[in-house]
Amino acid sequence: MNSLNSDKILSYSLDCVSRFNSNNYPLKNTAKDIINERKLNSKERKIFLDLVFLWCREVNLVTKYLLSSQKFFNSLSYNQKQQVILKILLAYPDEYKNFLDNLGDNKYSLMLGEKLFKLLSKSYKKEEVLNITKSLFDSNIVYMAIDEIQISMSDFLQELKINNIEYFLPKELDNVVAFNKRISLSKLSSQIKNNIWYMDLGSQLIASLIKPLPQEKVLDLCCGKGIKSKYLAKYSTNLTLVELDKRRIEHAKKWLNNKNITFINADATKKLDSLKENDFDWILLDVPCSGVGTIKRHPDLIHRWSKLFDSLMDVQYALLENAVKYLKPNGKLIYSTCSILREENQDQIAKILSVYKKIKLVPIEYLNSNFSFKNIEFKDFGYNLFPHIYKTDGFFICCLTKSE
Repeated sequence: MNSLNSDKILSYSLDCVSRFNSNNYPLKNTAKDIINERKLNSKERKIFLDLVFLWCREVNLVTKYLLSSQKFFNSLSYNQKQQVILKILLAYPDEYKNFLDNLGDNKYSLMLGEKLFKLLSKSYKKEEVLNITKSLFDSNIVYMAIDEIQISMSDFLQELKINNIEYFLPKELDNVVAFNKRISLSKLSSQIKNNIWYMDLGSQLIASLIKPLPQEKVLDLCCGKGIKSKYLAKYSTNLTLVELDKRRIEHAKKWLNNKNITFINADATKKLDSLKENDFDWILLDVPCSGVGTIKRHPDLIHRWSKLFDSLMDVQYALLENAVKYLKPNGKLIYSTCSILREENQDQIAKILSVYKKIKLVPIEYLNSNFSFKNIEFKDFGYNLFPHIYKTDGFFICCLTKSE
């Protein structure tokens, strides 16, 4: 890269980091805005994106490196500091590499930040915290879900073979295809492309727990863009989706394109007049959360999670409390997060159990006999999927029922 291009990339990256620091939006959104505004070409775009996401992962490391080696660094403004950090990450000098080597495993706690590392240390043993932390920065296996109603697994695998796309089949769950990196779908037929979608193995496990009978009613109370809802639609003809964000519910409508699904744009922490209480056999409650279990795919969460965390506690419990009202006696409610923090998981379940005496825990092994996550164990009100054990994002899963 010549110096002119280096200067341009640094300028774009500094702009991105500064905006990200001030608006707290997902970094990919901020980066996309800059790519469009500056009309970056494909080469510039790649270097720019690689640099800003590397900044997410290593800004704390470079900061420590500079504080230990360059006394002037602390006196700089925020933007001046980030400019120096970005220059180091772009060049990756030997001195910095040696600094990282000397840190050893300590670099992972620095990457996460002090507050998040302390929260993990409150919940898990020291060795487990280190394993979890390291796994949040491991390379990510990519998983694909398929709509078996529309296409067969054999047809999908046949097209992958014809196009020389390498894949493997995880043993933990049926009808899942895995890849070591994201693949190009351009050569696949429209029939295949329209009925497959990227979905982490943990997300597929959570959705697979809901296996309704034909007459049973299913509620996805925080459907988002409909990723898990699409999985549920394979099995249910009586599905209701609720989502507060209008853009997300519109995306779900268009993507699912299913006349049998009821879509409701509403705040699920409040009474939903269009729904009856004690009416649903199955409820999926995949609540908004800090997302720290997905840091390897979304490293900007290292810097965003704490700004979301405190406000989410009340939202999560309000959603859980409301969901219980719409659950039939003897129905099943799946509570899940893509977080591994107790405050969002076990503590919320403990609270609902203490307040509502008719709510009981159900082992998930009873719900789906088609998965075999080895060593997954019920512990402290639910199940954790840890990235270092299961090669998934980090998840918490709990199943509740309501007695008569």
